[in-house]
Amino acid sequence: MNEIEKKLFCNINLLFENISLKNLKSVSKTLSDKYQKQKHKYFSSDDQRYAYIACRMPATFKAIEYVLNEIKTLCPKIKINSALDLGSGPLTSLWALISTFKSLNKVHLVERDEKLSSLGKKLFSQ
Repeated sequence: MNEIEKKLFCNINLLFENISLKNLKSVSKTLSDKYQKQKHKYFSSDDQRYAYIACRMPATFKAIEYVLNEIKTLCPKIKINSALDLGSGPLTSLWALISTFKSLNKVHLVERDEKLSSLGKKLFSQ
């Protein structure tokens, strides 16, 4: 586990210091059911946003990081200087990008859910 990944997981844990795990589990189940049924691809409550960060963000981070590392393996001389993420959620791709590409110096993140984006910024700035 690299330093960026350690910081992400530590910051996620800090975010949940005062959150009820019982409630989080319940909301997470509801969110998973919603995903499986492909209903409402947006969050209707802060609880759902927190559940996404707790349950889906770590796996999404690892998936993105894996793909980015595969790109580096296939193109070892590649230098990524900038990136665009449409639907950036809680800035998951940003964590994976800075973990993988040290040459990155500019990222454009676009997210329509301002509260989710704010939670991502809170995670990033801790």
